[in-house]
Amino acid sequence: TKLNEIVLQKQRKRAGIKSSGDGKDLIKSSVQLFCDDLRVRGRGDKYINDVERFIRIVSEHAKWDTLIDINPEGFLNWRIANGDKAPKTLNEYLNSLNAFLNWLVDRGTIEINPLLKVPRAETRGKQRRKRRSLTEEQFKRLIESSPYERSIVYHVAA
Repeated sequence: TKLNEIVLQKQRKRAGIKSSGDGKDLIKSSVQLFCDDLRVRGRGDKYINDVERFIRIVSEHAKWDTLIDINPEGFLNWRIANGDKAPKTLNEYLNSLNAFLNWLVDRGTIEINPLLKVPRAETRGKQRRKRRSLTEEQFKRLIESSPYERSIVYHVAA
């Protein structure tokens, strides 16, 4: 009916879904396209698999099936339920979702990232692994395996 159409249009606008789309794009197919794009842009398989897995885990917990379903409350509920994970790990999940949602914004699929204002978990003083310096041999291998521009940054920072 006309009323249902108006209500749906208002929901789309509030969720940041462009009016040309219906917001019913399945997250699964959008994530697959995102991962394919990451692969073409040269990202590593481990990174791509992690991103896909992180998005899938949160989406399943929050019961997000379509792009219009994505909301801050769903992510926050997932984060509360997984509070035993390290803050850095929780932030990696948020980073993956934000990368995906920002990619959708860049493509014009959605107008705004609905998780943009979700605060990151505090990591200062909560590291579980003690950081250490690289050995000379490790530093040498890092320099040799890095692109020239990046190796300059490493030399300056050392």
